[in-house]
Amino acid sequence: MGKRQSCDKQGMRERFGWALYSLSCALHRKFPGFKKGKSDISSRKRGEILFICAVLAVPMFIFAVFYVGVNFNSLIMAFQEYDPVTKQYFWSENPWGNFAEFFIDLREEEFMGYALINSFTLFVITMFVNLPLHIIIAYYIYKKNLFYRAFRFLLFLPSILSSVITVTLFKYFLIYGLQSIYTFFGWGVAPQLINDPDTGFQTILAYSVWINFGGGLIMFLGLMNRISPSVLEAAALDGAKPMQEFVHIIFPLIFPTVSIYIVNNIATIFSAQGALYTFYGSTARKEFYTFGYYYYTSVIGESGVARYPMAAASGLIFTAIVAPVSGTGHSSGA
Repeated sequence: MGKRQSCDKQGMRERFGWALYSLSCALHRKFPGFKKGKSDISSRKRGEILFICAVLAVPMFIFAVFYVGVNFNSLIMAFQEYDPVTKQYFWSENPWGNFAEFFIDLREEEFMGYALINSFTLFVITMFVNLPLHIIIAYYIYKKNLFYRAFRFLLFLPSILSSVITVTLFKYFLIYGLQSIYTFFGWGVAPQLINDPDTGFQTILAYSVWINFGGGLIMFLGLMNRISPSVLEAAALDGAKPMQEFVHIIFPLIFPTVSIYIVNNIATIFSAQGALYTFYGSTARKEFYTFGYYYYTSVIGESGVARYPMAAASGLIFTAIVAPVSGTGHSSGA
């Protein structure tokens, strides 16, 4: 009986060994370069891979924590409430309460109406004033027309300075400089453009048009400078005029970047504030509110901790509105 068991075990070991041998033969035929104990990746290639992983480790960690983690936390917080006694968040009995509060505020609070109108007004100005002006002036400088160096310097200069400095200079000009001009010409008292509810937001829009020239100039002028001169020379030989060159050559070649610019502006309709906080801090008039400014000032400081769930729910609502539009625009632009 013992001999039979030992024979069976020996036979199983032999069969198992032959099975491994058959498997190794099959792997060798499938992968001719496969050798036991050796790797197809050379030490130099392995070093390059480790170097790339080391370089990407920090930005990937930052992306995971400050984008994925923050947005996931916002998603959870939209269904929670804040207990000021324990200073803890807890799951709300009404999971849709924060979403309902947003629509109640939108219907009943006057400043939400201003925020809705001003947010879309800022978007329209950015799309139909800023963007065309940036492209046209970049083309003017690209063609090295009269005073192009002066235009390039003056339009790019504000982007070098801090936004706090440019806002301070702008405010001092409107408050003191404009009054000096009115006094010099005998026009009386200058209007308070940044504090008047009828002109304050329009003044902010004018400032945003001026201050954003630097970024647009760098981007579009850089794209135009990358266009091969041979393309423009061929167009000139065919008798193309500057307007034809711009419409049929320049603009189509920079359009992929223009489409990304458009998509980004659509995605930030409800988060852009147009430098309102830099101008007014937390004390802007309600007539000047945008959604971006309102929610930013609502959650800053210790008093804003209780408003996080409401802001998170509002952010999800805004995302549901702009994500399909911006996603469609990006795919069509690509």
